[in-house]
Parts: sequence; structure tokens; C-alpha cells
Amino acid sequence: MVIDYHSHFVPPDCLDFEVVTAGGSVHGWAMDTKTGEMRVEGRMRKLGAVGDQPWGAAGDNPLWSLERRLADMDRTGVDVQALSVPPYMSLHEVSADDGWKMSRRANAGMSAAIAGHQRFVGFATVPLQDPPIAARELEYAVEKLGLGGVQILSQVNGRGLDDPRLAIFWKTVSELDVPVFVHPANSLDPLTKRYYLVNLIGNPTETAQATAHLIFGGVVDRFPKIRFVLAHAGGTVPWLLGRWRHGVDVIPELGILNGPLSDYLRSFWFDTVVHDPASIEFMARSLELQLVLGTDYPFDMGDLDPVATLAGVTGLDEAARAAIAGANLFRPGTELPAP
Repeated sequence: MVIDYHSHFVPPDCLDFEVVTAGGSVHGWAMDTKTGEMRVEGRMRKLGAVGDQPWGAAGDNPLWSLERRLADMDRTGVDVQALSVPPYMSLHEVSADDGWKMSRRANAGMSAAIAGHQRFVGFATVPLQDPPIAARELEYAVEKLGLGGVQILSQVNGRGLDDPRLAIFWKTVSELDVPVFVHPANSLDPLTKRYYLVNLIGNPTETAQATAHLIFGGVVDRFPKIRFVLAHAGGTVPWLLGRWRHGVDVIPELGILNGPLSDYLRSFWFDTVVHDPASIEFMARSLELQLVLGTDYPFDMGDLDPVATLAGVTGLDEAARAAIAGANLFRPGTELPAP
């Protein structure tokens, strides 16, 4: 069985995704399918023209068309996709109440859209700007809506994932025993606005910072059961591990770990969206990192034929490739098709 952990989906009934507050203001997002322009809280976010994306007409857009998605999965040999909303739907900058309403609508829409489809598992989204509400929403999404995990962003309005206020959320994740998909938020560095560096450099760096906060900030120590899946092959994490290990040895501030760094890495899985079979081999063999398949489907920076990419990793035997492709991090009882 081949499982894709990094795939984005917008529930069809969430395409307008607006929330009207008591004061009458409207928050949310709306997409112009002709220009590819996105408005979030009235601010323009450019995703790129539809002609530059790997999809055709708006009605056949795999961002919200399960039929088109299933056809692409069949063509590329993917059995199961874990679906998460695009990161711009995690609106942490709005009020906690609006954030909860948006999350509930997205989670209910995700659950309804994939009901009866054993080839999809939904990841919840939660309003991390209010950790207690986020914890309650995750409980509802998993226990009532049947979603199989949660997607979070790499920071919450400039606060790291080691923020003590998030402890109640991490406790709930641990108790529910669901995987956490960590996706980078848009970089806050203004210099990444040029040359698409927000994705080429900013996103990988955001993921590395989030991982470091989880390790050095004590989250992994306090909640060792949590399984974290890192987008885009962990960003820059694999290429910084030697530097991190050296830092632990020589920087007193980092001498807070209760064991070697390799012990902490057991809590993390790295997706294969790195666009280089040699890098996948390096992560799996030299660094002994835990890998899972990913695509970033259907966006233009994704690996839209991940099984072929994995087949091109010459330094791994068939058993290792099968283990990466079929890694199942979902808790027992999650409905998946028979391999």
C-alpha cells in the first residue's frame, strides 16, 4: 500500500470560506480561478496563474475535485492520500472565535467530502491562536468527524511551537494518538518576497525552526508519543543535523537534552518532497531518518509522481522503498484499503 502524507484539498463547500463576525466584518478567503489570486481577510495573496499550475479547467481542479484526484492517484500508483487544507486556510491571525468557526467549517467539510472514501484520510485544522479551543476542536474532529490527524503550521503569529501555552494542545494530541503534519507558514522575512524565495528558502527554514523548537523546547521530552510528519523532507533539518549535534556538545544553552539527538529524531518522519532521489537516499541511509511518501499535490512545487521518484533511489533495496511508500502512522482502526 502506498500512502501520500502531504496532499492538499479544499472541501468543495468551503470554496468561499467566509465567516461573518458579530460586528459584521467578513474574514476568510476567496479564490479567483481565472487569475489564481487569493484574498485572505481582504489582503491579496498570489498563488500563480492557473495556467502555471498542474491542473486545467477550474471545474476539474484537483484542489477540490476528488474525481480528478482519484484518477491522478491511479495513474501514479498512490493508494491513499492524507488530505490537509492548504496552509492559507489556517488563519491564525483572526480572532479565536473566528478561527474556531473557520476550523469547524473546514473540518466538517473535509469529513463530509471524504465520507465513504477509504482511499482518503483527513487531517484536521485547528485555531492554535487559542490552544484550549484548538484542543477541543481536535477532539471533536477526531472523535466525532472521524479525521485521522492534524495539520499545524510551523509558527503561530510569530510564536514557536515550544510556546508553553500550547501544552494543553500537545497533551490532547498525545491522548488521541494521532499524527501531526507540520507545514511551514509563510516566512516572516521580507527578503523572501523576491524570486519566490518564500518557498525556495523561507518554507524549508520555517520547518527547521519548528523542528528545533519541538526538540530543544522540551515538547518531545514531555510528549514522546507524538508522531510528527515534516513537510518538504523536513526543510533544512537533514542538512543541519551535524551542526545541531556539534552545537549540543559545545553550547551550554543546548545541554538540556535528555539523550542524544538521534533519540529525539525518532519522533519525526520526513516526507519525500525533496525533488532529488540522491537526497532521499542520503536521508534514509546516511542519516537513518524515518521517511514517508509525500507529493504536495496538486501544487506546482510538488512531486506529482512520487512512486517513480522513489523507484529512482538506487541505493535502497525494494524492502526499504516499500517501507517508505507504505509507512502507516495512523492509529489502529483508521479505515485504509487493504494493500
